[in-house]
Parts: sequence; structure tokens; C-alpha cells
Amino acid sequence: MFMENFIVELGAEEEMLREVVEPLLSSEGYDLLRIKLKRVQARSILSLFVDTTGKKNGIVMENLTDISRLLSDVLDAKFEDSSILKGRYDLEVSSPGLDRPLSKMSHFTDSVGERIKLRKKNVEFGGQKNILGLLLEASDEGIAVEPDGRVGEKLTVAYRDLADANIIFDFSELDKNKKKPAKK
Repeated sequence: MFMENFIVELGAEEEMLREVVEPLLSSEGYDLLRIKLKRVQARSILSLFVDTTGKKNGIVMENLTDISRLLSDVLDAKFEDSSILKGRYDLEVSSPGLDRPLSKMSHFTDSVGERIKLRKKNVEFGGQKNILGLLLEASDEGIAVEPDGRVGEKLTVAYRDLADANIIFDFSELDKNKKKPAKK
């Protein structure tokens, strides 16, 4: 089964968890959008963002409950004797929300024309740590963004330089839809 690589780098433990979680989600008709493993005192927190395959924002609460039950059983069995989840852990399964994460190349190509927020790794974008702007292009190597307030400027960013990226939901679009007269 093909698993698309994450642009946003995963730690070794996150990658091991992904190898178990993603094929299972895919077989059930879901896409893994993001995986994060955090340590908080003696407990691990595994956070997963999932959506329905082929349909943005198609996931509902019932799906999240089913996924959580399925994955917790598999993770308990697979990592019972492993230090990855360190015994006690919390599993958080969420929808991508309005600020949908962009973690794979396909996420970027599907989001061309959307407003996004980027956070850099170690390099600076014109002296800034974060960039807000319009996603103009997505290629195999990286993306092109028109930064907010710099109309006509095109900033090219390699995927390897990204620490994080998200869609920025445009609430003004909701206002435009409210103001349209009802069709008769």
C-alpha cells in the first residue's frame, strides 16, 4: 500500500506509529493528515488529525469515535512492550478543523489558491519566522506564495525548509454568502 511521505518531518517514534496507523486508516477510508507524539510528565499524548479519503471535511464525530476505538486496540497490542507510548498514553483523534494542516505534497497541490500560514525551520523568509499569504503553486520541490501585503511578489519555499503549514480559513467568504439574495 502506497503511503505518501510527509513534508513536515516526523520523529523516529512518530514514523513508527505512522507505519501502523496510516495503513489501517486508509483501509477504512480515512486519510492521516498529521501525527504528533508529545511527552507530558509520565504520559504520552498521541494526536492524530484525520479526514475522509477524497472528500475534504467529510469526517463526523461518530467517525472519530470509531477510529479512536479501532486505533487504541491496535496501538495497545502493537506497542504493549515498547517504550514508544511508555505504558499510559492519551489518544486524541481530531478532524482537521478550519486551519487544516498541510503535511503532504498532495495537501499543498490540492490547496493552490488558498490562503496559508507557513512556519520556517532554520531559515528565515525575508527576516520573518512566519509567512501568511496566498499559495500560488506547489511542485515536487516546494511551493510559491504571495505574501500578504506584497501583491505581485512571489516567494519560493522548499519543502525541506518548512516546519509547519496550515490553511487559513477565510471568514469573509461566509459573509459574502450571507449577503447574496435568495434564489426564487
